[in-house]
Order: sequence, then C-alpha cells, then structure tokens
Amino acid sequence: MLNNFLPAKPKGGIAHTLSRPRVISKNRRKKITGFNGIAKFIQDPLITLLRDNAASFKILLERDLEYWIFHHLLNVIDPKLFHIHGNKTLSGMSNGTVKKSKVRFTMPDQMIRDLLGRIGIIFEMKSDKANQNGAYLHRKSSQNEFKKDFTKMNKYFENPKLKKNLRYGIFIYICRDPNLTEDKIKNEISKYIHHKRIIPIVINRYWDAKNARFYSQRKMDQISAEFREYDYIYVGSKNGKPTAKKKALTTKQRSVIAKKCWHDSPKLRDKMLPETRKAYFGSRKTFGLNIQSR
Repeated sequence: MLNNFLPAKPKGGIAHTLSRPRVISKNRRKKITGFNGIAKFIQDPLITLLRDNAASFKILLERDLEYWIFHHLLNVIDPKLFHIHGNKTLSGMSNGTVKKSKVRFTMPDQMIRDLLGRIGIIFEMKSDKANQNGAYLHRKSSQNEFKKDFTKMNKYFENPKLKKNLRYGIFIYICRDPNLTEDKIKNEISKYIHHKRIIPIVINRYWDAKNARFYSQRKMDQISAEFREYDYIYVGSKNGKPTAKKKALTTKQRSVIAKKCWHDSPKLRDKMLPETRKAYFGSRKTFGLNIQSR
C-alpha cells in the first residue's frame, strides 16, 4: 500500500530545507520541512501559544520562554530534518557589544539549523521578571541590555558566512506594561533593527489581544499579584520570616559607626597616633554619638 503522505526521497537523502516549504506526514500529522514554513508558524500560531503560556504563568523567566518555544517547535517541525539548539556558541565572530574586545564568539538564545549545518533561524529573547513592572523602555539599565541584543541580531546578518543561509532573526519579548501597546513597543524595537528579515514579537501580559485593548486596572493588579505569587518560592522554616533587604548605609552613617567603634575600644585607641586621636576625639575625654537607624 502506497503512503501518499510521504514525499519522494530527496537527492542525497536530505530535504532541501532552504527551498520552498514542503510538508510530510507521519500518522497523518503534518510536519513542517522548510525554514519559511517554520517562520510562518512563529509569526502566528506560536504567538497564540506563548500568550496562553504567559497567561497561565508557565513563563516566569527567560529560561521558561526558551523551553516553551522549544516545546512548541518540536510539535510542528520534522525532527529528522532540523536541530534546535539553545545557547549554542558561534565561534569566530564578535557579538559587537564590547568595543575593542578580543572575544571572538557569540551565543544566540536559540537557533534552528538543518542536517547540512545551515543555520536558517536565530532567536534572541527577553522576558521581564516579577519585579519589573513596565517595559524595558522605562529602565535605563535594561535599555543597555536590550540594545546589546539588537546589536547581536544585526551582526548575524552582517557575518559573511551566516548571511548566506540565514533566513530569519526572531526577537521575542514578554513584558507587563499598562501604558504601551504591543505595537508601540515593537515600533521602538524596530528603530534598532537594520534588516528586514529580523522580526520583533512583543507579548504584553496586560494587553487583551482578542479585544485589542488593555485589561482593566483590576485585572492588571490581579495579574501582577499572581505573577509574584508564582515567582516567589520560600523554603525556610515554617515560623521563620524572609530576611528583609537592608538599605545601604550612607558615607556619614559609616563614619559615625567607625568613630563609635574606635571610641568604645581601648585597644583600638591605643593603636592610634596622637594626631589621629586628637582629630577623632579632640581634647574631650568622651563624646556622644547619634547613630542613625538604617
């Protein structure tokens, strides 16, 4: 009995994955066999799947995002024709983020290559943490970090060897922002992208994609509260409380505390030079100190 779902065997036994997308099937389940087909899946069905993952708090960190992209891709592509790699080292090229750097390698978050070793799709991705409410545009430290990823992505398409076969660069960003729509954030990202084949994808947890509007303030607050609840894992004693983060001491506070230590310790005072002792304590035998609370 002939199997009408399988294509004719390609030359050399390997499908031409850079040519027009073709589909094969095993047990009547269609599998994508071309990079163009994978890109179409990424720009539509994958976004919906990742929205669902984010809404159910299965994505809390960037690593979770990488895992779910890997999972969804394996469900649709032919594993006999492609390899998916995470943080795979690309040697011999600078990432372009450090000036005059001697480092000659870079590591994309994910990549897809065929059995001939041709890299067709490269991913860079970001996912804001529970304590980061608002897109990266509001945080100076994050802006620098994001710009480094944009620079890396542009460099992939400028590399003589990569650009021969590299079809798409995908930048995926998941955030929570009550003011900026996904399109506005995407437009900001596009300002740093120099190649048409780099595709930015933005998922805002506060954005109701079905109705093209923001969720209510009440819904946003609920999302943030649940996000923090899922993110925070405490494994200390039952009655114990997490140690509160102490504020850093000011220079004046450290100086006052140091003087008090020297004043209270006869051994330390004995080690002082006469002029140092005079500078610290003057002619008085004792002095009062007001130690400000932290």
